[in-house]
Amino acid sequence: MEIILAKTAGFCPGVKRAVETVYEKIGEGRMYTYGPIIHNRIVTDDLEEKGVFSISSLDEAEEGSEIILRSHGVVPEVYDRIREKGLRFTDLTCPYVKKIHNIVRDNYNEGRKIIIVGNPTHPEVVGINGYCENTAVIAESKDDLEKIESDGKYSLVVQTTFNTGIFDEMIKSLPKELDIKIFNTICSATEKRQKEAEQISRTVDYMIVLGDKNSSNTQKLYQISKKNCENTFLFEKICIKQLKSFEKNVKIGITAGASTPPCIIEEAIKQ
Repeated sequence: MEIILAKTAGFCPGVKRAVETVYEKIGEGRMYTYGPIIHNRIVTDDLEEKGVFSISSLDEAEEGSEIILRSHGVVPEVYDRIREKGLRFTDLTCPYVKKIHNIVRDNYNEGRKIIIVGNPTHPEVVGINGYCENTAVIAESKDDLEKIESDGKYSLVVQTTFNTGIFDEMIKSLPKELDIKIFNTICSATEKRQKEAEQISRTVDYMIVLGDKNSSNTQKLYQISKKNCENTFLFEKICIKQLKSFEKNVKIGITAGASTPPCIIEEAIKQ
């Protein structure tokens, strides 16, 4: 059995920074993450055991506690609410996401309409939309973009973990008469990870994607790999029983989402 591990598998810099910071701050007092710190149940369950809980509303936070803002980012009003309630906070928004916030805010203030390519329910997209007063057109497909009316000036950004191939196809479908500025804000780590999954999945008998099923970027890796390798599987973690179910003398590719802890990848390789 030959195993090919993607060089880019596992934590991206923004997630690594967020997770490491939370663990470093354990013991400094009551602390909450505003939403799960990452989309990985293994990490969030471990943090809960250590007393760090995820909340969906600031009203759940005890007085004087600290709020950890995760890498996905939040709408501007969250910062205002934190200050109003007298809570402390640590902002761990990914720099790539911060860049999108600035682009959207500046272009919206210039009078341009905003288009966000991404999943409308994903916390990153929800946060970005807050920087144009929740007025953005949110597009997940070519059909969504083709419906846009050419009645003004637009600026387009894209969720950092969006599928690069689908994004390229969507841009080609934009109405030619549209007055639009296009900002490709897919992060470089996502782009490298997706390209590598594409390349490896073309050369193996089995492809394993490690990560939480609720992780957007993990799902994208699964979709990309599945196109090239029918025997593609998404596992939160892998066990020897799963490996034994594969045929002998095969080539297996392994990649992992940006929110997959290093220990899960190491465990898979040792099996």
